[in-house]
Amino acid sequence: WCITSGLWYRRTTLGASTNSRGFDVIDEWGRVTPDPDRWPSSKGGKGFGEVAKRVHSMGLKFGIHIMRGISVQAYDANSLILDIVVGSAYEEDGRQWRAHDVGMNEKVCGWMPEGFMSVNTSLGAGKAFLKSIHHQYIEWGVDFIKHDCVFGSDLSVDEITIVSQMMKEADHPITYSLSPGTSATPSMAKQVSGLANMYRITIDDWDSWRDVASHLNITRDFADAEMIGGSGLLGKSWTDLDMLPLG
Repeated sequence: WCITSGLWYRRTTLGASTNSRGFDVIDEWGRVTPDPDRWPSSKGGKGFGEVAKRVHSMGLKFGIHIMRGISVQAYDANSLILDIVVGSAYEEDGRQWRAHDVGMNEKVCGWMPEGFMSVNTSLGAGKAFLKSIHHQYIEWGVDFIKHDCVFGSDLSVDEITIVSQMMKEADHPITYSLSPGTSATPSMAKQVSGLANMYRITIDDWDSWRDVASHLNITRDFADAEMIGGSGLLGKSWTDLDMLPLG
């Protein structure tokens, strides 16, 4: 596997950090795209297409880390929403729909509130936005998607369901992984295990026995719930510890 780190769309410039606002690279439809200064092959709207081809030529699979919903920057820009069916702005009720219509700034990502927020999936325009971004990832040739801020304390079954359907309809197999694992429970997992291939059940661990013990306790609970290797998206689903402390 060859998998990007997070924030591949954020410019590396003074003031930009994990939880900063206004440094993302977005297209006219409010979709994050690779920073062309860091990924020169993405210029001209190519995204990660060229990188994926190169990775595939080496016999490897290519994966990306993505966030929930829509970027705060796209919301601030009030970007138009793309309708992938017609290839132009999404229209309903006689008007074009924008980021302000679907972005839910009262539901931001817990660990990156200045970065991303949920979209209203009860709206046609909200569904259209999610489909537009994942259609783009499929076109790039992505093989693995780690979808952050949609599980555990940030659980968003509606968004996971829409993305899962996109993965089913893709022209090539894509492994769908859910994250983060903060406050993840077996009851939550039962709601999404059939929609994904992996779901993270633990938080980041550091160099302390407390963190390691916490991982072991959580693993025990999920094993007891018989969630490991259950029915998943086009196959099976697996609990993911994300970090394996050694030494």
